[in-house]
Amino acid sequence: MDDATSTAKLVRQRHQVQDVAATLEAAVQRRWPGEVMAGAGRYRPCRSSGPNTFESFQFEYTGRFEPAPGTTVSLTALTGDDVPVFGEVVAIPGAQRVTGVAPPVEGGDEQIDVTVDHRIDGPTQWLVLAVRGACVEVPPERSDYWLTEADG
Repeated sequence: MDDATSTAKLVRQRHQVQDVAATLEAAVQRRWPGEVMAGAGRYRPCRSSGPNTFESFQFEYTGRFEPAPGTTVSLTALTGDDVPVFGEVVAIPGAQRVTGVAPPVEGGDEQIDVTVDHRIDGPTQWLVLAVRGACVEVPPERSDYWLTEADG
């Protein structure tokens, strides 16, 4: 894929992921009292073609939601028109996880993957919010650029 095409796709993907992440954060905050902490996005390499050289990148957002003390959180509550489409809640080591695929946002053409993990460590609980786009091929000479590109 040429540089102009891959750049346009990755920039569009960044906006799509940010839109879905904002929707997810708002939906979580409507369901439970608490605060979104340390949410950030970045371009992340997908496939390597050699030492410090990558064939493809994706934009990924990760955030942490800390429910207010005493709040009961159940991932089954993450349903409704205001939430990206989710499947079943499954148990993973030390957590519960729900995953889904958000429909393309207006003007978008790619699916956006969404994962929410509910982690519990003693009396402390938190949600890990992850939203990511598909891997986009980039010219090898642009690998360094995408490794250092700002998150927007």
